[in-house]
Amino acid sequence: MFYYSSPNNMNYHHLVLEVALKQNTTLILTSECPSHFQSCLLKQGIKMDDLVKQQKLQIIDLFTQNSLWQDEELPLTETTPKLWSDPQPFQKDLQNYLLSQVKQRVVILENLSFFEIMCNERQLKPLKIIEELLSKCDQLHIFGSKQPLSQESVSIINFIIKHSISVTNLLPNQSGFSKDIDGQMIIETRHDSGICFEKSIYNLDQNKVNYLSALKMI
Repeated sequence: MFYYSSPNNMNYHHLVLEVALKQNTTLILTSECPSHFQSCLLKQGIKMDDLVKQQKLQIIDLFTQNSLWQDEELPLTETTPKLWSDPQPFQKDLQNYLLSQVKQRVVILENLSFFEIMCNERQLKPLKIIEELLSKCDQLHIFGSKQPLSQESVSIINFIIKHSISVTNLLPNQSGFSKDIDGQMIIETRHDSGICFEKSIYNLDQNKVNYLSALKMI
């Protein structure tokens, strides 16, 4: 099962953690420090260290080793326990590193945009890694930017069309996808709140994603 979400800043960490706390999860971080998620969990009275030790949560921390952040101050990263991240270098072989490290059947890729940048820096195809990750797990949750889907990578759209993703059990502000019989249109079902569902329809025309309509159902 494949899920895509583009949450706003207000519920972003909450949504990631809501997915992670429902089942044993591997969380791949590309744009956030583990300490941010530690703080969010502590507000709920949950210690991240306990989840990791109980093997309910696996953190693969690509963020602190990302070249994008070399000149940035990373608050709290100096307190990051060794337990959270594997010391093995992955810079030269990101694909094999990820595939060898993933231990859980539910995987969250925390930020698609930054993951794509990391792949491009290494001349890797992000879609190839995403497909291999999906083959290793039962659920793959990918979180994108706040931009509309039409601004996201066309390769992800191609992937959705190719694999005929079904829509089930959506969390708040999470999207699921299905394709029509001809495979030329994508129907996105978004669980926006307790009573409101939005459907957005896209089609693929010469490798461009065209937004067709948005229907709000109460």
